[in-house]
Amino acid sequence: MKKLIAFLGLLGVIGLGGYYLASRNDLQLNPFDTVEEMDELVGDYLFGSDLVVGAQSETFLTLDDVEEASDIIIIGEKTAQGESHIINNEEGVAAIPYTPSEIRVQRVIRGNEELEGQTITILENEAYDSERFLVLHAAGYEMMEIGNRYLLMLKDTNVAPYYLITGLSYGKIPLHKEHSRLRMELEERDSEFAEELREIYRHQDSMRGHAHDRYSDFID
Repeated sequence: MKKLIAFLGLLGVIGLGGYYLASRNDLQLNPFDTVEEMDELVGDYLFGSDLVVGAQSETFLTLDDVEEASDIIIIGEKTAQGESHIINNEEGVAAIPYTPSEIRVQRVIRGNEELEGQTITILENEAYDSERFLVLHAAGYEMMEIGNRYLLMLKDTNVAPYYLITGLSYGKIPLHKEHSRLRMELEERDSEFAEELREIYRHQDSMRGHAHDRYSDFID
């Protein structure tokens, strides 16, 4: 696991300097350097008990871009979920929130065909902060639901059996309807950031629709 955390830090999947507030352009605005600064500024980014934090990640305009950046494309079912982990920086601010989830690979569309029938672990960019009783969502990422199937575009960490979802949320395409507490809270909020986040979700949903059409022959 230590090798994996080192990989995450080098890749910059989650900003190591502290929280980053999500932006539709670069997802790197307004880092929180201290706990006091974080507690003071989270108001606009807190939706009920869900706190949206940003992340350093690639920006994808099209489905083609997500596919090109992915090492493997699979269809799988989430079968289990581990404990949340939050790695703090030297100031005590959460820097890397993640939760390992087990995915049973049902079909390999592109990539290592030997994975079919195996279980891999995906590090999801959501975690529960037991000290503040908050759920942290990196760039609005929402956890996959146990028992649901997904079309997944993934990056190989080269540390078996761990994989990352390409572009945080962009490579996660639900094949079943998901229940989103965060999105429900978001619809009730009238703020500049809330509208930016809704725009991000609309863009992701549009790309997911294209993915359903493109991979319809692979989806049972």
